[in-house]
Amino acid sequence: MEGWGEVLKRKMEEVMEMHRKKIEAVMQKMKEEIASLRRELKELRQGIPIFEGEDAYRWIVKVEQYFSVAGICKEDKISEAAQWLSGHALMWYQGWVCVNPNATWGSFTKEILERFQPEYDPNQMVWVHEERQESLEQEKKNEEARLNKQSFNIKREMKNTESLKKATTESVADGHGVGDGIEIETT
Repeated sequence: MEGWGEVLKRKMEEVMEMHRKKIEAVMQKMKEEIASLRRELKELRQGIPIFEGEDAYRWIVKVEQYFSVAGICKEDKISEAAQWLSGHALMWYQGWVCVNPNATWGSFTKEILERFQPEYDPNQMVWVHEERQESLEQEKKNEEARLNKQSFNIKREMKNTESLKKATTESVADGHGVGDGIEIETT
């Protein structure tokens, strides 16, 4: 016959083993997710073209996508981006960085666009962004109106259900047939 101390010890060992297995399963899942994220990051990084001076806007967008996913801090963006520069762009950068040692990512991208894609109009992009914001705001208003209407309909249905329940209870109590004389609001 097992004593209480032995039973307690055995139960604690079982619980500890169960928790150990759960922790191992979580750790394994985390390792798999980390490996998956590393693969995605590598693919994204490989998708960034070498910038030699053509299609600056597209290159900046690709680099910024990578920075966002990789969590690159703003202080490191310029030096990180420099690894994808080549040819004329690299020569320009080497001179530019000497003259602008405390530059920001914003000033860097502005200079690249001015130097390599002068036809780029940042005002046009602001306008497109503002237009998209207005569109999103209108979509939000439409969705709010739809939800308000849906909420009103649900409240009306709840009111009708309460009326039906009350009328049924009263009719049964008075000895009438179920639903006699019930008025239900309709639209």
